[in-house]
Amino acid sequence: MKAFLRFLGIILVCSCLQTSAVAVLTGNLLSDPGFESGTPVPSGMGGWEVLNGATFLNPAHSGTWSLRAPCPATPGTATALQYVPATVGTDYQLSAWYYTPLPLPNNDIAYVYLLFVDASLNGVPNGSGIVTFNNGSPTGAWTHVSVDAVAPAGAVYALTVLSFYNFSSPSSDGSFVAFDDVSLVQVPEPACAGFAILAAAGMGTFKRRRS
Repeated sequence: MKAFLRFLGIILVCSCLQTSAVAVLTGNLLSDPGFESGTPVPSGMGGWEVLNGATFLNPAHSGTWSLRAPCPATPGTATALQYVPATVGTDYQLSAWYYTPLPLPNNDIAYVYLLFVDASLNGVPNGSGIVTFNNGSPTGAWTHVSVDAVAPAGAVYALTVLSFYNFSSPSSDGSFVAFDDVSLVQVPEPACAGFAILAAAGMGTFKRRRS
């Protein structure tokens, strides 16, 4: 019995150390992830900032609204972005649904981009992830994508960017990309699962010795 109590104490101490080292938040960290408020937030803090023609419209993957990024009339980027506080060393996963009715024109791209910035909102190196779409990507149906990135040293905010990038020329075909049901979550550390497995193994050993 004493051996088991010592083992249990070790597991509890390790769990406490793991919890104190990195605060793992549960659930979606983004505000208004489905754009259902219908209201942009100019700062991108606590909601979506929209730029260069991006707006809340339909079609929607769920609910009423999505983020619609039209092809800009001149070379440039139609964008929505949002900042949330980040913890250095923590793995983040950004996912979203995207939809476009037509192939993207020319060499244009759209993207779901996760990057990290400092307190002055300047990008910090060595930490980002991006998924891009082009004129060969699926059309006419909602498609789910995701990307992971670890917050590097110097990161203060995780920045979510949803964009349609017109590289070279105006588009007259009405092409756009819609984004909806966006999620940014912390990915639990594998060590948490390891502690659970170790505890289960210890309980099994203890029960066998008692039988």
